[in-house]
Amino acid sequence: MIESKDLRIGNYVNHSVMGIVRVCKISRTTFKVSHDYDNLFETADEEDCKPIELTTEILLKCGFEKSLHPKLDKNCWSKNYGSVEIIISNKIFFDVYTKYNPSNEVREFNYNFITTNNGINHLHQLQNLFQTLTGKELKVNL
Repeated sequence: MIESKDLRIGNYVNHSVMGIVRVCKISRTTFKVSHDYDNLFETADEEDCKPIELTTEILLKCGFEKSLHPKLDKNCWSKNYGSVEIIISNKIFFDVYTKYNPSNEVREFNYNFITTNNGINHLHQLQNLFQTLTGKELKVNL
């Protein structure tokens, strides 16, 4: 189950019958969903949908790349968007760090740990975080 209060329009969820769908409209306890390839909308209850686990495959489909991060000294997933770099370290749950450089200066950066104790475990959480930090929707090639 996924609560509608945790979703934004554009989030992907796993519908019990339709499979992976995109959220198109949200109300208090229901939302409208559709596949990316059609304009047919279905109403879904919170019980009908589950979050999509954040996996290696999903991170690749979101455009993240894995490499040894020089400042954090560990293997991380990262994605640059303009002056924002989102860095995800893979632990029991995903820790997220950000680097922000609005003027693109060459200097040392401070990395901000910004997730809660629960980290980021699901695609919709990553989509929401990306939109909050960049003002743009995260492109996901599912």
